[in-house]
Amino acid sequence: MAPTLQDVSYLLGLPLRGDAMGHTDVGQGWRDDLLDRFGRVQHSSTAQAYREFAPTHTGGPPKWWILQFKADDIRVGATEYEVARHLEAYVLWLMSWVMFCSSAGSFVPKHLLPFARYIADGPLEATPQFSWGAAVLAATYCGLCTSCLKSFGAEPIFGGCPLLLQLWAHERFQIGRPAIVHSPYEAYIVDDVDGPTMGSLWCDRRFAYAHVQTRKSYPDFVGQFDVLRDDEVRWEPYSVEAVGSRAPEGLSPLCVRDAEYWRTRSPLVFDIYVEEHAVHRVLRQLGLFQEIVVPRSLLPPHVHRFTRQGQSVGQLWAPRLAEFVAKWTTALDHVVLEGRPHDDAAWGHFLRWYLPRT
Repeated sequence: MAPTLQDVSYLLGLPLRGDAMGHTDVGQGWRDDLLDRFGRVQHSSTAQAYREFAPTHTGGPPKWWILQFKADDIRVGATEYEVARHLEAYVLWLMSWVMFCSSAGSFVPKHLLPFARYIADGPLEATPQFSWGAAVLAATYCGLCTSCLKSFGAEPIFGGCPLLLQLWAHERFQIGRPAIVHSPYEAYIVDDVDGPTMGSLWCDRRFAYAHVQTRKSYPDFVGQFDVLRDDEVRWEPYSVEAVGSRAPEGLSPLCVRDAEYWRTRSPLVFDIYVEEHAVHRVLRQLGLFQEIVVPRSLLPPHVHRFTRQGQSVGQLWAPRLAEFVAKWTTALDHVVLEGRPHDDAAWGHFLRWYLPRT
């Protein structure tokens, strides 16, 4: 099992249609440009005095600097330019500490700066459209891969989108999820864009965890998964019945707008990371027939190992990612064409083939 683009759509409502979020090479003068644009912003009288960040922050602006531009600090009578800078700061915070978390916990990775500016300064009708959902899933896959390969606990950091992984697990497993009221959504306004997602249940309601404590929570947690039975997994949490019972008035249209991308095998791209969308290995999650002999990876092994470690500061990544950024434009040409419904007997055959190989 694994999170897929279908989960991204239903849980987060992020668009899949749009350009891949490949790496954008940022010039050496990014700091001067950023401070020049934000230095012209006047704050409210109650805000703390504005401070610039030092040139030693070569990876990107620090978090404390971003937080100087909170919505509460917008002055009365602020210009459109000043509001745009506050929006840009919020988008940087959202990307760095919700969507694309990384080990650089104290600053915004500088490669995200152009994307935030596109949103803040571009005309609404001409704002570049990016595949935010594919980028979030790529970052999460990368974070999972990195975490699973760590051999020591000196740096227990999970990158990507922890929120996506948490919501995905809550929907499918009873292990580790909080107790929550599952009554239908109320007081949501659904229009052409806005509306709840399936993940709104876990974000908007009060919840509680069990009061039983253990000193060995991680081994206990793993042990519960080891004995998890097939019939204890919620394989299809987005069925018509499940959606209707949770959201009688409907979900945000973004939850299903890009459904044609859910079965694409095109590589997912975020920054310098390229990940395979191996949806052909988890077709049961989509209620489809699972083939026993699954196709091999379409991604060359060396591409999956792209890393900044050991690279020069001025390394140009955009040309190296161009091939995979371009491939996303043809994502709908690489869709898994499986129309047969799930079959328990075929699933048993698949498990007997799969388990000895893991």
